[in-house]
Amino acid sequence: MLANISGDRVPRLLHRYANLPNPKLDQIEDLADEALKGVVSSSALPLMTGLAVGFGVAGFSGVPIVGAAAAGYFLYSAVECALQKGKQAEYIKEVGLLAHALNEADLVRYAEIVGVEAAIGEILQAYQDGQTITPAARKLCQAMGKTPKRRTIATFLEEIKQLQTVPDLNQPQAIPTPAATVPSIAGGTCKIHTAVDDLVNPVRSSYISAPPRTGKGILIALAMGEFKQRYPQGSLYTYTPKQDPKENWYWSVSDQHFNPDLDQNPTRAAQSLYAMIRHWQSLPSSPAAPILFVCDELSATMSRLKPVKMSDVDDVLFTEDSRSFSVWLLDFLIHEASMRQSVDRFVWVMTPLCTVQESGVSASALKSLRNYTLASRENLKFADGGTAAFAAPKISSDHPLLQRYQTIAYSHDSQTWLPIPTLSVQDISQLSQSDPKLKAWGELPITPAPEWNSSSPSEVFTCAYAQSFMKADPVLEIINSEPDPEKREALTIAYQWAIVRQENGSEITRSDFLNRAKNDRQSAYLRDHREAIWDDLQGLMGE
Repeated sequence: MLANISGDRVPRLLHRYANLPNPKLDQIEDLADEALKGVVSSSALPLMTGLAVGFGVAGFSGVPIVGAAAAGYFLYSAVECALQKGKQAEYIKEVGLLAHALNEADLVRYAEIVGVEAAIGEILQAYQDGQTITPAARKLCQAMGKTPKRRTIATFLEEIKQLQTVPDLNQPQAIPTPAATVPSIAGGTCKIHTAVDDLVNPVRSSYISAPPRTGKGILIALAMGEFKQRYPQGSLYTYTPKQDPKENWYWSVSDQHFNPDLDQNPTRAAQSLYAMIRHWQSLPSSPAAPILFVCDELSATMSRLKPVKMSDVDDVLFTEDSRSFSVWLLDFLIHEASMRQSVDRFVWVMTPLCTVQESGVSASALKSLRNYTLASRENLKFADGGTAAFAAPKISSDHPLLQRYQTIAYSHDSQTWLPIPTLSVQDISQLSQSDPKLKAWGELPITPAPEWNSSSPSEVFTCAYAQSFMKADPVLEIINSEPDPEKREALTIAYQWAIVRQENGSEITRSDFLNRAKNDRQSAYLRDHREAIWDDLQGLMGE
């Protein structure tokens, strides 16, 4: 696979979809090449037109200066067009987003390969980054109710005029935080835009880097409370490996909270976290009911669970997979955070590390996330003006914001420092002594099952339920009686897929089956005999 994504034209785009089969990666590369060639040709046409019109006007009028003026206008337009197209080509190659630059036919092909939600996510992100999007890209977004919008001065001013809503921490000991206000031009007061507002309004996947003891927990607690109040129908799942009862109040609004002891039984902790993630993936999402997964102390989790292999976590899907669970977890978090925002699924990740090498998160992956770096009066470790991925501009402890607020957060997106609402020492003491009843994550009675080239998390999860009743299934008994072990494996995979499709209300079609079987990574027999297996499946299903 790595050999297929090492091209020098669009490596980041191919890395973004590295989990796809090789033929699909080749198709993506072909589409990218066509788009980049189109950028060059579309710039050359105005240039040639300018020269032709200039000579034509000069010859017709007999006045060279008139021809030169006409040619100059078209040449100026051509140069401006070329510059814009050059920036777009650079963006495609450097950032790894393509959907926004495709015409209708190519966009349809691209969406079929990477998924509609992924294509829309690319378009929205590119538009936010100031890129020009094609009419086809705009049409697709509007058809799915995702009209591209850019943040303007007007919307920004509207945001800061909104009244602050006090987060509900869902327990009686919680102390309301007063709204931070400053004098307005009219002589009244207006609300300061805080880091809590930035995280939740609107909610986006975010990466938060904070030196130890800078107030990261308080920021997340307030932001989670705001999330639950703003989206009462939304789902909030949280995870932390820290065993500190004084911090339990942070997680009191969580719908499911997981707090394992990673040292006592790392394998069991990894299995439970994996089951929780699979369950979270199966939850339905919508604009009114977004889904948020909060992962605390990512670096500690990856370090302690590094010895656990994926084959120990899920011996069905990852039978011979020697990857560390830590690698899988990081891949999952980055994929969900960057690619699922268009379908209202978000991830907040927190780490006390400052560099890409330490965290394992690439700089390109950060481009699709909001990125915050925290600093406090006592801890300016990351606010040193350095070049590390999470370094913030240098700031002194006597900065006006730090004179008023204990902790502030630097938004790498807006390149501004944002205050974090302050809780008094008495408030924090009272909250740390409280004992909220957390909705602790419990074991789910499921057995993870094969993900048969499925891009739908719900299909992966439903397959676990499919396995539970297939044990007594008469069709499975027939399959198990097949003497050829390779054919038996192929039929089992095909039947599992059919059951999953039924459970999800999806149509079972021949073309869909053959496309999936052609790229199956588990059974060579299935790939080579997919037509015959389809016929057998129809007989087994009574079609």
